[in-house]
Amino acid sequence: GAVQSPMVNGIALDQPSSGGGTVLDIDAGGAASGSWAADEDFSGGTALTYTNAVTTSLLSGTVPPQTVLQSQRYGSFTYTIPGYTSGSSHTVTLYFVENYVTGTGQREFNVLINGTQVLTNYDVYAAAGGQFMAVEKSFTTTANSSGQIVIQFSPGAVQSPMVNGIALDQPS
Repeated sequence: GAVQSPMVNGIALDQPSSGGGTVLDIDAGGAASGSWAADEDFSGGTALTYTNAVTTSLLSGTVPPQTVLQSQRYGSFTYTIPGYTSGSSHTVTLYFVENYVTGTGQREFNVLINGTQVLTNYDVYAAAGGQFMAVEKSFTTTANSSGQIVIQFSPGAVQSPMVNGIALDQPS
């Protein structure tokens, strides 16, 4: 069958600043919605939106708006978020919603943050237990020597990567 490209639906990142706790949220592949900015800081990939309602009961923290979860960037792509202090520590939370495949093992992809692989052959359908169900994964990373957080989405064993949102906390 055809290979489905990686996708991302939304990205939430802390706004680089000296202020405490401000968060920059990016709606990958989508328009501004509430506190979420329109898609930015990406290279590659394709934007896509859909209208299916997304179940958010599996999310333990921030719940992005439906419009964020219903838009994505897919294909091989990279988000490069500038303006951080080199060496500063951040928690990155990735939000995923499977909107295409209909079973486990049908999409598996990889995610690297600043060159460190954080997900290997990740299967959103398996993690969520079905289609149109949001899940989240959190990781700790350090801004690179250029003061950037670089998040790369690449194909794994089957199909392509996707993510619906990315959130970074402001260092304390």
